[in-house]
Amino acid sequence: MKKFIAFFLVALLVIPAAFAFSASAEATNVALNKTVAITGSGEGYENLEGQWPSTYRAPLTDGVAEEELTYGTTNNWFGFYCAANASATLINAPEGVGAATVDLGAATEGLVSARAHVGTPEINGMGTPKSITVSLSSDGEAFTDVGTLQGLTKSETGYWAELTFDKAYTARYVRFTFDMNLEQGVFAFLNELEVYADASQQSTDPEPQPEPKNEVVKDLGSVKGIVGVTVKSSAEAESVKISGSVDGKQFFDLNTGAAVAKNESGEYVLDFHTRGVINVQHVKVEGINDENAEITVTEGENGIDPQGPYTCTGLNEQGYGVIVLKKADLPNGFDVNVKDESITSNEKPINFPGGHIIIAQETETEGTYEILWTDRNAWNAEEKKSMHLNTPEGVEGITVTDGKVILADNQIAIDISSAGDYTVAGDGEYSNCKWIAGGLVAGDLLTIGNDKITFAKKTEAGAPGTTDESGTSETEGPSYEETIKENMGPANENGKFEVELTGPQNYKAGEEIEITATVKNIAADAKLAQITFNLGFDTAKFELVNGNNDDGSLNLEATVPANWENLSKKGEEDGVVEVNFTNATNATDLATKDGDIVIKFKLKAKADATGEAGVWLDNETIESNDPDFNQYLGNGSYLIITAEQGTTESSETAPASSAVQTGDGSVNVIVLAIIALVAVVGCAVVIKTRR
Repeated sequence: MKKFIAFFLVALLVIPAAFAFSASAEATNVALNKTVAITGSGEGYENLEGQWPSTYRAPLTDGVAEEELTYGTTNNWFGFYCAANASATLINAPEGVGAATVDLGAATEGLVSARAHVGTPEINGMGTPKSITVSLSSDGEAFTDVGTLQGLTKSETGYWAELTFDKAYTARYVRFTFDMNLEQGVFAFLNELEVYADASQQSTDPEPQPEPKNEVVKDLGSVKGIVGVTVKSSAEAESVKISGSVDGKQFFDLNTGAAVAKNESGEYVLDFHTRGVINVQHVKVEGINDENAEITVTEGENGIDPQGPYTCTGLNEQGYGVIVLKKADLPNGFDVNVKDESITSNEKPINFPGGHIIIAQETETEGTYEILWTDRNAWNAEEKKSMHLNTPEGVEGITVTDGKVILADNQIAIDISSAGDYTVAGDGEYSNCKWIAGGLVAGDLLTIGNDKITFAKKTEAGAPGTTDESGTSETEGPSYEETIKENMGPANENGKFEVELTGPQNYKAGEEIEITATVKNIAADAKLAQITFNLGFDTAKFELVNGNNDDGSLNLEATVPANWENLSKKGEEDGVVEVNFTNATNATDLATKDGDIVIKFKLKAKADATGEAGVWLDNETIESNDPDFNQYLGNGSYLIITAEQGTTESSETAPASSAVQTGDGSVNVIVLAIIALVAVVGCAVVIKTRR
């Protein structure tokens, strides 16, 4: 229905005296029929596919403000939209924040108020925004906030949310920023924006708004070895990032890439005493704007300077991180499933049963060792503890007496204990060795240096230190498999299911292969109404064969529950397949057991492809939900496939699931993180089931 401008003007005249400024009766809507710029996709939501075709692209300055909330393709409303795993062409409110900027055409004096006609029924995916902020600009670049619209509430019909400015302003651009409440829905509805100017009012340009300084830095006065940081602040941030520096210029993350959450006492507490003592003079806390924040540190002794990419590098004497031991260090041997308190200089024993152990023997090349036996710790459900289920007893070249490994003079034992739950740069530094060691097998090689341990696969001839035609030593740098695992990010700690990749051990240049993804080990309390994940492959070796269906989805051979819809597509990035199968009709066709979801992909080896070729799943994108939209996260795997003419490592050496048990009992999987693509599917299902 048409807007009642006269009614609005009367309302302005009776605004309580508490307001610093009131508009006069001469105020007019200067936004009428002006152009509007939208964030994200640049336009309102429209999706004409699927069961609920919808168009929410109503003009925002045409003078028409419909009160009745209508859905579908009537196009009486405009929709800001933020969805998980939806196409970027649909999303106009990235991360739940959408903005509409009205261009008044020229600098306009006497701006006194603004309002938006909104729909907030809090049903069918349409929520009430947390806030709608109005900001002004003269150039369309630098904006100054002048307030938030008042009157937002749940309503079954459209209504006006309004703001009267504290004084008259001069500006050309007026921006309305909608901070959506994604817990209520993936839409924010509106269908008209108005900006009022009163020519009789003397106006000023809005003062430039300073950029908020969203960090606090504390100088400790001198370099101190610290093992923890505590931050007390009145800030409302749920988490912060804490980093440290010696010189105050180059800062390194003190929590291995993870945010530090606020505890029940309202403090941000970071304790890394079990991972080493770090030398810092400056502590930076990012994520809060609080000059009064109280930052204290817990000091330790014998610290090391921070290193990148993360500073939690284990100290040998502390019994954490990477510990290289010789016969002299273990004259009485050691039991792989018994903690050893005889070596470290403090009370913390070496956690053999909770760590990754390598036993290696020196080769003819100085500093290079061949691995005789290696084993990652595993969780023993019966005994409820972490331990090694495999032992070196009976392995050629290793002496085991009364259950203890007795090292020879030319042998070493390496214990890699947990250094925290973190992603890895794969640079071979001590703090990252656990993850690089994850794919090692007997016969592989490692080089011991002063500050790093480098792992490599054994050469074809079996001789360590062999160089290729380029003169590069094959014992230096990460192996191909390590590179594939470095393309993967951290595991979902509370994963409810796994996606296992299977495929051939070998490929032949120019021919097709089939890769199968099977959802397995679904938790008893999980009922999957959807599956999404990103499959990645080596584009130097493979190309995707699967084409598109008539509806635009990727043509995949799949076994899924009845009535599931295929929304899969090729990723925007080459070498990525965005898999999305969803139940858009009911709450009964669900996946609950192994084999309910099996999806097949066809890859073709390029004509010049040789050597190893990797296929992997991006762990951060493995996601599902149940009919009530409870989210489930999953964990994935990877494959290494070799050319028929080569003798490099086959896919059998790549674990079906690359989960690694850390020394503190947490599980970590190495997969590539493409977070922006993860968020997009869950909300997309909300749309398909609620619209």
